[in-house]
Amino acid sequence: TMPRAGRMLQGEVHDPIAFGLGGVAGHAGLFGTAEDLSRFARMILGQGEIDGRRVLARETVRAMSRPRAVPPGLRAWGWEMASGWGGARGPEFPVGGIGHTGFTGTSLWIDFASRTAVIILTSRVHPDGRGDASRLRAEVSAIVGRAVRAPLDGKPVLTGIEVLRRDGYRALAGRTVGLITNASGVDRQGKTTAELLRGAPGVKLVALFTPEHGLGTDLEGPHHDTHDPRTGLPVFSLYGPRAAPSARQLGEIGIDTLVWDVQDVGTRFFTYACTLRHALSSAARRNLKFVVLDRPPPDGADDVEGPVGQVVDGSITSCLPVPVRYGMTPGELATFLREGDASGADVSVVRMDGWKRGTPFERTGLKWVRPSPNLPTPHGARLYPGIALLETTNVSVGRGTDLPFEQVGAPWLRSHALADALEARNLPGVRFAPVRFTPSRRTYAGQECTGVRILVVEPEVVEPVRIGVAFAVELTRLHREAWNRAELPMLIAHKPTCEAIERGDDADAIVASWKGGEGEFPAKREKALLYR
Repeated sequence: TMPRAGRMLQGEVHDPIAFGLGGVAGHAGLFGTAEDLSRFARMILGQGEIDGRRVLARETVRAMSRPRAVPPGLRAWGWEMASGWGGARGPEFPVGGIGHTGFTGTSLWIDFASRTAVIILTSRVHPDGRGDASRLRAEVSAIVGRAVRAPLDGKPVLTGIEVLRRDGYRALAGRTVGLITNASGVDRQGKTTAELLRGAPGVKLVALFTPEHGLGTDLEGPHHDTHDPRTGLPVFSLYGPRAAPSARQLGEIGIDTLVWDVQDVGTRFFTYACTLRHALSSAARRNLKFVVLDRPPPDGADDVEGPVGQVVDGSITSCLPVPVRYGMTPGELATFLREGDASGADVSVVRMDGWKRGTPFERTGLKWVRPSPNLPTPHGARLYPGIALLETTNVSVGRGTDLPFEQVGAPWLRSHALADALEARNLPGVRFAPVRFTPSRRTYAGQECTGVRILVVEPEVVEPVRIGVAFAVELTRLHREAWNRAELPMLIAHKPTCEAIERGDDADAIVASWKGGEGEFPAKREKALLYR
């Protein structure tokens, strides 16, 4: 309500021009109740359908929610996305939803990822027209955002280290331990696994080992042995000349148990998977116990995607006969590998408590701790298995920007044409928008790139390897001469897929060709699964 024409308006349009025109004016938008708005939001979330009745065509909803570059950010047709002007999106919601604000402080935000709408009806103009609803919008949206990201059953997931602590460290009682870990090995309070084991009763922690990126997950390239300032323990690098703890190291230090606690991303060519394999083999050769403190992958480990890669001797990215996304937690992968060249390894897994297969990381109640310098968010980690396939070529995959693996570009790339082609494919769970960015390092450092940003709007259905192949197909079509794809086979490690891309085969046909080529993998994976 507010004063107008000598009286207080209640249940009427407050806008003076709309009021003068009897409540109807095109400039003032539409007016409705919270209940009406909730039905509208449900209809949009239902892709144009509500309660069995179709109101808008699915294609219409997709068109109206398509991201479009409006510097300095993104908008959709008639909707705010991330332009920096609207303020309807709360801090907990990812870019990819749509929303709107009203002059009186009202707002509507529709989040496709969580299938949630936040509706705020208020009047900042009462009583004197000088109010501000910005703080209210931000706080309400933050509360709702945290609620929809909470664990599905209300109980937080306990990682392996938390279960181990809860159970009094019994699985390591009397053991002399070498811990393979990095900064992602923490409990929910941020205390490192190294600190916890250092003070655990009955456990003798004597050394730390780190995979690529070092103990702080902030290094690029091979790194040297060092010491951990928190525990004073020696830290041995497993990335470089030494791929696994050596027999000499293990013997001299007297280690009888290797413990693994590293956040993984469930991707064949992410080097941590090969490091796990080498560490398992080293443990098997010396008859050591190998204990995995399990953690949830960002994608929920429910789906398997991509071709089974060719194993290359000595490779740190092609050492496993598994698909690009192998659909297993670290504990399950260790169980799977026990049947391979780590045969005979004494593997045990401290399982998570409260985690169910298919649960995206955002619904675990856990804080994401980047496992490498270029995976600062679960969204980037979810897209990594597909977008990283391109980084052996002459495009930037966003390294050296705030959105690594969430955008692809090059100075010569036709961003609008590529975004249009990818958007036309209707790939599940993602949208595409033209973008400009300037990497601070790596490919095209200091050069402005035109490219495409990938927005994850429905995490549960994203197929990242399919997205990566779609990029490759369209880059070949649009930029056959400019795009140097000579090294494309390096990470995908599957000759038929690379040949199909070069021929210009359709991306859907390439994806379909993977089916049935997994060999014994599905059966072996099924035996290794620890969660349902």
